[in-house]
Order: sequence, then structure tokens, then C-alpha cells
Amino acid sequence: MNKVKLELGREAVILHTRRFKTGGMLGLFGNERVEVMAAVDDALLETPAVKTVVAPAMPTVAAVMPPQQTHETVAPVSVPLTPAKTAEPEWKQELAEMRSLLERALHESKQGADAVASAAVEKLLQADVLQPVAESLVRQDPVLYQWKGTLTEPAFTERLERLVEQGLGKVSGVALNGSAPHVVALLGPTGVGKTTTIAKLAAYFSLQKGMRVSLITADTYRISAVEQLKTYAEIMGLQLEIVYAPQELAKALAKCKGSQLVLLDTAGRSPKNQEQLEELQLLLSQVPQAEKHLVLSLTTCNRDALEIAKRFSVCSPDKVLFTKLDEASRCGVILNVLQQFPMKLSYVTNGQNVPDDLQIVSPAWLAKELLRGDDEHV
Repeated sequence: MNKVKLELGREAVILHTRRFKTGGMLGLFGNERVEVMAAVDDALLETPAVKTVVAPAMPTVAAVMPPQQTHETVAPVSVPLTPAKTAEPEWKQELAEMRSLLERALHESKQGADAVASAAVEKLLQADVLQPVAESLVRQDPVLYQWKGTLTEPAFTERLERLVEQGLGKVSGVALNGSAPHVVALLGPTGVGKTTTIAKLAAYFSLQKGMRVSLITADTYRISAVEQLKTYAEIMGLQLEIVYAPQELAKALAKCKGSQLVLLDTAGRSPKNQEQLEELQLLLSQVPQAEKHLVLSLTTCNRDALEIAKRFSVCSPDKVLFTKLDEASRCGVILNVLQQFPMKLSYVTNGQNVPDDLQIVSPAWLAKELLRGDDEHV
């Protein structure tokens, strides 16, 4: 093998080997030889170089006797002459150069498009938008994906804001349908601000819209929850009913017959407690016509917010309401939830003031807010 490599180079390929003996008498005491046929497959040559090499056989474990002296000569090596390399035609060189230039141009063009797409995705990731959501949105805008200008141009930011605006969809608050009373139920986990949001909605529709509003609370589990809502009701002069079991809800609604709007405050439920979720489902089943708003806090991380939305989907919420915008540094979770669950955005709250810190924000405004840096939020 070493001799083949030496003669033909490291690219040599062995095609055939044959062992035979030379010398001796009657086939005895001869010298064992090995004939090796090898070739080089060189694409630059018209015919591959082929050599037949005859070399002494390597001793085996069985042949441990001392080597015998011999005057036999090694068989001659037959080597076909390798044709000399000829220069490639000029047209082939030009074609290769053109191909290289074209491949380089295509590669640079693809890199440019990917860089812009990656920059747009990166901007969304900085806003706490999940990567699958960000990539899906960017691919929906061919102009943005293949942007040729600089990333600091206003047009780039405008297109990205418009893309986020479309992803947020239509914003829809409490939808009064003319039937009386119109029931709106707020549901969600503990600590997201449902009771305070109920008070804000009550103040907005009773004080600013002049509507007859009643309150019902089923949150008899949390200490002082009833007292808190009772205080709000007394300040605004609103009717308040308390239910301790799902079966009592129908009677409470009957007492609110003269109201145009009834706001139902449910107890905070743990998304991991199946029994509590079933109790909530039973309560809401008493008012199938109710408009249901899932309440989430913007201070909740993406993973938990999506898990909450998934678990509460058994109650079929129509809309989602986000609280604590004033406490959150980023609000990409809004886009993540709306892109993965069939709910519309209703309200956003940004403080504790009743009823001032309750807003129906436009998708355009929210898109700008979502894409701002941490230090730009107010």
C-alpha cells in the first residue's frame, strides 16, 4: 500500500490484488509476491492513471521462519504514461468566473434579506414577543422581509408598527346589545385586579355614560373582597348582590332586572386547580348570555400568561383585558395571547385610579407602545 501511495499519490484506489510465488522447486521454497493494480481517478485527466505494482508479500503470523536468500528479481512495473495537463479553454475560465460572481451576489442578497428579517424579529423579541409569533408576523410583509434600506429609516419602523397593529386585531370593549340587563363577567387568576377593574367599569358606565349599573360578586373566598366592592358600590350609589353558590346567581340577576348593565365579579381561580375551574364553569353556566372577559396582568411572564389563557379557555372567554400597564416594562404578552387564542382585546388599565385608569386603546397606539424601549415607557 505504501508503495502504491508513493507511486500514485494518496488518492490512489486499489482495483485488484493477486498473490503468487516465484523461484523455488516444484512450487516449494519460492518467494511470495503480491501483484496490486491501482488507479487514480482524477477529473482533470482524460484517463485515470493506472499502475500495476508487484511487491514482496508481507510476512504473516504463521511464517516466522527466517527469510531465505534469493537472487530472484522483482517483476517489472508496468505504468501507463499520464498525459500532461493542458490549460483549460478561455471560455471555460470565463464561465467559471461568471458562475462564481453570480453565486456571491445571490449569497449577499440572501444575507441582506435575512439581516433585515432578523432585525425586525429582534425588535419584536426585545418587546417580549415570542420568537414563533415574531417570525410569523415578519414573514407576512414581503416588503419588510426584503427591505433594502437602512433599519433606522422611518419607513422601516412604520411598516413594523403597522404589522403589529394588524396582529393585535380589532379592539372591542363591553358590547351592549340592547337586551336588559346585559351581563359582563370578569374571570381570571388571583391578584390580577378584577375587583378594581369592576369598579372602574362601573364608574365609567354609571357616572360617565349615565347607565343603570348593578354589581354582583361571587368572590366570597378572599378576605375583604366583598367589603372592597361594597365600598365602591356605596360611593357610586350602585346596587350590590352577593352570591355564595352558583345556584344563587339566577335570584341575584332577577333583583337586577331594572339595570342596563350587570357586572359580575368572580373569585380568582388558580389555573392549576381543576376543581376551582369546574366551580367557575358551573357559575358561568347559569348566565350563558354573559359576555366574558379574561383578566390578565401585564406583569405576568409569557409562559404563565399563555398557560392561564389555555386553562381558562374551558370557560370560553370572549375577550381579554390586560391590567397594570403602568407596572410593566414590556407588553409583548398582549400580542402573544391574541395571536394564539380566539379572543379580542377589550380594555387596558394603567393605574389604580377609578375610573380614569381604564382605556380602550387603539391598535395603532398600542403597537407604538409595544415597540418602545424599556426606558421610553411612561
